[in-house]
Amino acid sequence: MAHSMPAPPAVADAELDAWCRRWLGSGVSETLFTATHLSAVVGVRLKDDREVVVKVRPAAARLAVCTAVQQALWHAGFPCPRPLLGPVPFGGYAAHAEVLVPGGEVLPVCGDAVERYAALLADLIRRAPRPQAAGVLAPHPPWTAWDHGLGGVWPPPDDRDADLNAQPAPFGWTTSPAGCSSACATCRPGPRSSGTATGVRRTCAGATGNRGRCTTGTA
Repeated sequence: MAHSMPAPPAVADAELDAWCRRWLGSGVSETLFTATHLSAVVGVRLKDDREVVVKVRPAAARLAVCTAVQQALWHAGFPCPRPLLGPVPFGGYAAHAEVLVPGGEVLPVCGDAVERYAALLADLIRRAPRPQAAGVLAPHPPWTAWDHGLGGVWPPPDDRDADLNAQPAPFGWTTSPAGCSSACATCRPGPRSSGTATGVRRTCAGATGNRGRCTTGTA
């Protein structure tokens, strides 16, 4: 069943400046970029010349665990931005801050891109802390909710007003393998990784350079 997509948080300049002064110890000197989807992401240069990224989104219990996993990945040498703090309150939402890693481009879907993304994912899983050490990453966002229990293969998406279980060909071909994967994961207990559920996306190693601009580390 389709549902309405929530609007991303609105981040006012004055509110962001006050938040940065309180939590980062320096106000905003310049806004470098903004991006919105399910969350609001703002890259800023602070008055003390640090460049950071602030991500604002609805509060959820899993966010603290996501940040801890990202921190562990950074300490383990995975090429993701270093978290600075969070999640902490931002109006009626939650926000965290991380170091801005500039440069780089998202790889085009051609050449050796698939192999490089696969290698990056394998490296993330290898370096990520075990779930027992990381904590509970629930509630799961739809893009990792293989065990959603809501009927159908795909859970309701959080980024569009659509029923993914009703998609016609050629998109419907993914339903069968996805259903098999979900069934296998459900019926075969075993060790799981916390890395694939943290939402560490647009990571630096996935860019054409060794380190690319990372607007966000967790989702």
